[in-house]
Amino acid sequence: MSKINIKKGEHVLHAQHGVGKITSIRNCSFSGHPTASYVHLYFKRDELTLTVLEQSLPGVVRGLVSKEEACELLDHIKDGNDKPQTKWQARADANQAAIESGDPFEYVKVLKGLAHLEGEGALRLRDREHLNRSLRLLTDELACVLKKSQGHMQRLLTQTIGVS
Repeated sequence: MSKINIKKGEHVLHAQHGVGKITSIRNCSFSGHPTASYVHLYFKRDELTLTVLEQSLPGVVRGLVSKEEACELLDHIKDGNDKPQTKWQARADANQAAIESGDPFEYVKVLKGLAHLEGEGALRLRDREHLNRSLRLLTDELACVLKKSQGHMQRLLTQTIGVS
């Protein structure tokens, strides 16, 4: 995955909020603390702006995948179904950790495994939340990297894995 290119206009991914854009980088001083560089991130989907200390940025967001990695992700999605764990609590914990990892290949595992369960009609509420979150994160990132609309990318992903 790409390193974060810290400059105005670059896109990054936050595991909770999806794709965001660096809108500004400013030196500020708060409450008598020394002046430091802060990065302002805007997340369109959530209509949210985060201000992050520049040196903390790599722990909060990551750079988007390259076009080549995006194509690998799409190939991996088409590559059969991953079977999820059968014990729901272990599955939920594993899926939460996979999503929080920020690794899009982990998002694909979550998406494929839960799509398999959905086909069997065996999704719990937490499974549905993880399925939707992994789909949203992949949709946002792939649409941005491949310069496609989010609607187009979501349709492609849901058709590929058979999610309704």
